[in-house]
Amino acid sequence: MDVLQSTEHFFMNVLPVATPIVVAWMGYKMPKKTKEQTDQIISELSEVKKQIKDVQITADENNAKIDEVQTKLKLHDDAHLVTMRMRLDRDIRRAIRRGFTTKDEFYVVENMHNSYKALGGNGYIDHLYNNFEALQIRDDILIENEKGAQNGL
Repeated sequence: MDVLQSTEHFFMNVLPVATPIVVAWMGYKMPKKTKEQTDQIISELSEVKKQIKDVQITADENNAKIDEVQTKLKLHDDAHLVTMRMRLDRDIRRAIRRGFTTKDEFYVVENMHNSYKALGGNGYIDHLYNNFEALQIRDDILIENEKGAQNGL
């Protein structure tokens, strides 16, 4: 019976006094814990925003570098096109003056002409190339001092 009286004393005297204290303590702790969690979430979001901003800056820098490379590539393509045009003009005129071409020369000029057209070459070389295609193709090997081969002509 002593246990029963202790239990009754607890429920009648201690519990009514302790309940407001426990509720007040929990009311104090719960918002504090929630505020800590909210602050942690805000901190993590701020870090994510910073990382996103860093990625955007890096992407902008990379895009600027890509634009620069594309500009230089276009300039390089234009310069290469001019060089190919000069070479095709020289080689085709030399073969036309000679009156024939060789298999090796024909192969080189044909491939260069295809590349020239792929890079956007104009019709001037096409006209010369059509005349070049009409030339007789020999199995000969060209000799450096042939007529028209001096001075790169």
